[in-house]
Amino acid sequence: MIAVAPKIRATGAFGFAVEFVADGPVLWDRAAVDLVFVAQKSGVRDTMHTVARRILSTFDQLERPTLDLHTLFEFVGGNVPSDRETVLDAVTNLVKDGLLTSEGGGDFYRRTEEGRLALAAPRDVTMYMREGCHLCEEAKSAMAPVLAALGARLQEVDIDDDPILRNRYTNDVPVVFVGPRFFAQHRIDAARLRRRLENAKL
Repeated sequence: MIAVAPKIRATGAFGFAVEFVADGPVLWDRAAVDLVFVAQKSGVRDTMHTVARRILSTFDQLERPTLDLHTLFEFVGGNVPSDRETVLDAVTNLVKDGLLTSEGGGDFYRRTEEGRLALAAPRDVTMYMREGCHLCEEAKSAMAPVLAALGARLQEVDIDDDPILRNRYTNDVPVVFVGPRFFAQHRIDAARLRRRLENAKL
């Protein structure tokens, strides 16, 4: 367990800055801190950032848990060899950053939960939960009127469907993220959630 400062930056691939963000000092497992990827608005780095986001969003577009390189070339890179090289470089860096993982040792890739969170909109709310968790039901009920009032979306993720998430959060559910940032665990302060969502930059 580590004490997470309000914001810690480290350089990732594509010139992205990786931010670890919390609303204040909290004790949190290093693997559980959230990731926010901010593009450097210049030349090739911005292009690479755009390609990386398109790769990550293709999983939602096709509604498939895994994609092969041929599919990514088709939907992101086109037929120009240089564009395909850009896609391949982006995939390599996304794997290094933990946003994609190689599936089965071949040309198939799976987007990680960090990869999904990297695309989250400011008013997208994620709740990591499990079946039979009464605190999860209480948190969902507490959030419901706030989410409805502000037009925010809730995605529930059952940690028992993913061994990595189960290992990460098994003693902490519910865990709630707003956008790509950690917000709360165990119990929800509805007034604080409303403030966070109202202040979110759309």
